[in-house]
Amino acid sequence: MRLNLHEKKHLLEGMLRIRCFSERVCLLAEEGSENVMECKDTGKEAVATGISSVLRHGDTIMSTGRGCEFLLARGEEVHRLLAEGKGQGMHYPMSATSADLGIFGANVMAGVGAAFVHRRAGRGDVSVIHLDEGLTKEESVREMMCMAETWELPAVFVLEKRQDLQTSIEDSCGWVNRSCFVDGVDVLAVRETAWLAVERARHGGGPTWVECRLPPDMEKPEKHDPIVRLKAQLMKLGMSENDYYIIEGNVHEAIEQGVDVWKAGEAGKQAEKDIGTETGGLFPSRQKTSFLWYSTGRRMSR
Repeated sequence: MRLNLHEKKHLLEGMLRIRCFSERVCLLAEEGSENVMECKDTGKEAVATGISSVLRHGDTIMSTGRGCEFLLARGEEVHRLLAEGKGQGMHYPMSATSADLGIFGANVMAGVGAAFVHRRAGRGDVSVIHLDEGLTKEESVREMMCMAETWELPAVFVLEKRQDLQTSIEDSCGWVNRSCFVDGVDVLAVRETAWLAVERARHGGGPTWVECRLPPDMEKPEKHDPIVRLKAQLMKLGMSENDYYIIEGNVHEAIEQGVDVWKAGEAGKQAEKDIGTETGGLFPSRQKTSFLWYSTGRRMSR
């Protein structure tokens, strides 16, 4: 699927949004903010951005532990992510199409369930299930993968795998004929591979395993920076340095606006706590709301 310069700039903006959010959260933690999660996704922006770019509104993404980047790539509001600070990066809000579950492996079961619902609905929607290296050896996860294969569910399993680790498709179901391997720091390659897998699932081809291979030294992202790589490609296509700075500035401004909204909500909650009230501010207490608070767009009583 060929992209024009404008569409590639949109991918660059998506990766910058994830990077800027991660850096801003680190600054908030250094400033002493108590209710803020850890979101260390530097160097992994290409996977979330590339995969999310081929999804449509009805498609779902289920992640575990590191789903911050996928939620940002799908347009989740910054202040809502920051409001989930007590999860410390292991649990983010559930919307109608995206969720990050803190229970190890729960996202696979939820994702396969979503794929089953998509098939029954017959609208051609797809369920994307994000995995990390440790999940593929879980027996319950293998069972869910085999179920998706047996029923030919519209699912795409996405593994972020460092090249120095042995976890791979051979550790799960062995879907050799439905496996894709791609450079996890090349957003254009990730997008192309994801598009093929999603279209296969959307048209009844069953599940696909997409393995996004990351360099072993991810603690040094400057050596394999997906943003720098895409920026260099766009510069050859006619994007100027000034265009890049405009995109980066707009992203920083949007992140700061979200942080300001979140801080205002935190101040409101603290003020109410001081006077002994139960709810208020921009983010009311969720003790009286259900787990699906975000999925419906309104508060649901238990």
